[in-house]
Amino acid sequence: ANPLGDVATDPSRMLPAFAAKATDLQPARALVDEPWSPDAISIGEKCAYLWCNAGVLNSPVMKAFTRTTDNLVTTRNWATVLKLQSQLG
Repeated sequence: ANPLGDVATDPSRMLPAFAAKATDLQPARALVDEPWSPDAISIGEKCAYLWCNAGVLNSPVMKAFTRTTDNLVTTRNWATVLKLQSQLG
């Protein structure tokens, strides 16, 4: 269900951010309307997807997202998510 699959070319720079409650992502929804290119962000019901083109540490979208969600979410890179998915069957 990764909406940024066409943009994300490196799984280590693609981050899904999982929220326990949908309301935890509400403050970050305004970020979707900002111009982040070449980074990108998409927000679903309980998960946000962040593409950090130049890497996670250098990503303006990641910094803004972290500030906005006040660490109420858990992020993992896409490579880790795929490994977990393969282990779960």
